Amino acid sequence: MSGKRVLIAFLLLASFIISTVPMPSSGEMVTRAGEGYSMTAQGSGVDDDNSIIFLAGYDWYEVEMNFSNIVIGDVTWINMSVVEKNAGQLSFDLFSFNTGISTLSSHFSDGQVEVRSPDISSIVGENFTFSFEILFHLNWSHNDKITFKPVVTLSDNTVVRPVIDSVVTVQVFGSLDTPVIGDVFDSLDRIIEQDDVVSANTSIHFSSIDLFYYHPNPAVNLTGLSPMYDEITLQLTIGTSSWNGTISGGSFTADVQLPAMEQGIVEIGMAIPNMPSSGKMKVEIWDYALEVDGMGPTFTLKKPVEKSPTEDVNWSIDIQEVPKEYHIDVDGTSTEYQYKNAGGNWSEWIPAEDVEDGHMITVNGTTTCMIGEGNTHLRFRAKDALGNLGISEDIPIHVNTPPIVLIPEIFKGRSYLQNDTLSLVGSELSSDQDDTNLIYKYYFNGDEFTGEKLNKSLFTVYPGEYTVMVEARDPWGSVGSASFDITVIEVKEEVVEETLIEQLLEPPMIYLVSFVLIVILIVILVVVILVISKKVRDNNRNDFILDEDGLDDGSAAEIARRLQEMYAQQQFQAAPAIDEDAAINDDEDEFSFNYNLYEVLSVELTSEEKEIKRSYRKLAAFYHPDRVNLDDSIDSEEAMEMMVMVNKAKEILLNQELKVRYDAYIGDVDFELEMEE
Repeated sequence: MSGKRVLIAFLLLASFIISTVPMPSSGEMVTRAGEGYSMTAQGSGVDDDNSIIFLAGYDWYEVEMNFSNIVIGDVTWINMSVVEKNAGQLSFDLFSFNTGISTLSSHFSDGQVEVRSPDISSIVGENFTFSFEILFHLNWSHNDKITFKPVVTLSDNTVVRPVIDSVVTVQVFGSLDTPVIGDVFDSLDRIIEQDDVVSANTSIHFSSIDLFYYHPNPAVNLTGLSPMYDEITLQLTIGTSSWNGTISGGSFTADVQLPAMEQGIVEIGMAIPNMPSSGKMKVEIWDYALEVDGMGPTFTLKKPVEKSPTEDVNWSIDIQEVPKEYHIDVDGTSTEYQYKNAGGNWSEWIPAEDVEDGHMITVNGTTTCMIGEGNTHLRFRAKDALGNLGISEDIPIHVNTPPIVLIPEIFKGRSYLQNDTLSLVGSELSSDQDDTNLIYKYYFNGDEFTGEKLNKSLFTVYPGEYTVMVEARDPWGSVGSASFDITVIEVKEEVVEETLIEQLLEPPMIYLVSFVLIVILIVILVVVILVISKKVRDNNRNDFILDEDGLDDGSAAEIARRLQEMYAQQQFQAAPAIDEDAAINDDEDEFSFNYNLYEVLSVELTSEEKEIKRSYRKLAAFYHPDRVNLDDSIDSEEAMEMMVMVNKAKEILLNQELKVRYDAYIGDVDFELEMEE
């Protein structure tokens, strides 16, 4: 059966039992003279208005009422209500007590108050005592100042309301002070203080959290008084996440999981879910702030550099904590490394030598690697003082391959005369898959030679057998070498007469002859350049551009001469009889110049476009400013005037629409330009 069904069955059973218990009938409600009661209560303190303080959730309090002028044997029911002093004397039923069977029937159903241990006993005569224990829970939401009001039902159904003899106000107080926090530990069992730096995604353990009452009136001493722990469900919160606290050793303990974050601040708050959101049953605001660091140490590789000359690679790394402003120590005892060779499998993590903790530490070590590029890889890991683990990137190690020197067979056992020269080129004899920047050394007859090439004259070498060694060294100190034997043969002296040509070909005569020949060659080149320059200048002056259409080069000059004479003598004239009705463009008067465009270009009215273009290019070249600058016989201003006429002729005669209008124009006015040859 589910919990909900059990609760429903329990409520039905309770309702049945209550309905079978005889209840006081609604008889006469009177207050008889001399009937009253006095009350005593055991509280926690006295407020400034002499109220007895009941601390909500703290303890069971005993209330005792002494009734006068009522015979105990006549009492069948005692009904108890509570009057709220601060709410306009509002009253609500608390419980009913059946004296016959000594049972309580609770009327206060919201679970904020409990009553137990009712007892009625005779004193002397018509006096009796009624007592009970009461507990106000921390979720009490009513006004705190109350008065108990009894109603007594007698056996004849008479209802008696005794008058209170001594006014006693009970104050229900439940304000809680700021929690008192014991030791706080992180997952490394370090004691953590407020605003300390802790590792992200770790558990923070609160060893004890204690809650105590306080009162705004300093005269009310509530020191050391705390609520019953079964009254409270304590939660610690970070944002929307919460963790329940548990009771251990009389205090709350709690474990809070910090979020996984690189860095930042988290605030751990407190919540009590069963406390009302208003009223005095509350706890003061409490926050516990911590700096969170989720970043492990970082690694900076110092050695090996790009390449190493030996298989035993000495490495060195700097390990530091980031961010630096936290100043978290690196755990120098936790540094480890592992390597991977050509097989592709990483080794086990190998502890490095312990280093003193610090913000940044340097760790050194040696690893046996395989020769070649990328055949060995390293990586490292370490922790900081918070336990954050950092792992470096995969670091490829290049173990240098030594140079190789190979001597061709042609050099081995070779014989040289004493007047020969031993010549060797190191780069032709060696190779290195890592570097081309090799240093070469040659050893011969006890001497050492350094350089790219060896050119050793054998003139001073005694005849005999010799060993030659060639050595190549790379920048990382790796050396490759090879040797071979040669034979030096003595040269017999012979007297040979040299011809004149042979003498001239030997130093220093060869140098002198070479110098003279160079001087003669320079002089010839200068003369040729001057002649060519003069010829080019003359050609440019006489014919500024090439005659690309094969015309006579003198045709442009002849046309230009005739134009110049016309311009000088002002012989442009119109035909004698001009028809006044000629078709002239009155809008723009575009042909209002006094020269014939066909005469300007020396072409006919029926000339084709090709002939017009050819004549234009000739005249445009003749009067081009660059050519005019080379020919002093042509005035520059006159040339500009001529170019205006030539360009006007080109503009109109090469535009088919304008040419048609212009032909009609000169036909109508019978315009003719006579040129005097």
